[in-house]
Amino acid sequence: MGNKLIIKQVNKPYDSEQAIENVLNYVVRDKDKKNEQEVRYWKAFGASRNNIGKACRQFIKVQKLAGKNSKKRIRHMVIVFPSDVNNIRQVLPVANAVALFLFRDYQVVYGVHEKKNQLHIHFAFNPVSYRTFKKWHMSHAEFENWRKDILQVVNDSLRKNGYGVFDL
Repeated sequence: MGNKLIIKQVNKPYDSEQAIENVLNYVVRDKDKKNEQEVRYWKAFGASRNNIGKACRQFIKVQKLAGKNSKKRIRHMVIVFPSDVNNIRQVLPVANAVALFLFRDYQVVYGVHEKKNQLHIHFAFNPVSYRTFKKWHMSHAEFENWRKDILQVVNDSLRKNGYGVFDL
């Protein structure tokens, strides 16, 4: 098994309500499938779990209530597994563990994409906490440390479920 895990932020402006809607729809849809069908597995915490339009409106509402509805309106992160990881059952517990660990105070929608023999998880989260109304800020150096925390959560989840572990 290849042992390198890729954890990256998608650094785009995402500065509008339309951007929120676009990113959330991207997370739950598979552009490679006919009619952009929903991915087989997607979930949400702090927002609607069965209606992506409603989840989008909830993200916007929290931002407006907090008075923080400008600049970056949504964050997008991806975890890419090595190409020899081809069992979605291996990835599902990881998706849940990462979401619960990282986004306790933030609305998050995430989906597992099965693209070209490479499983990956997209996380889209509201940078404004629905609990504290504080806005998420992270420097590049902080993100590098955060990647190590994410790797630990991924590996703990994999070990717990009887799978091998990864490096960055």
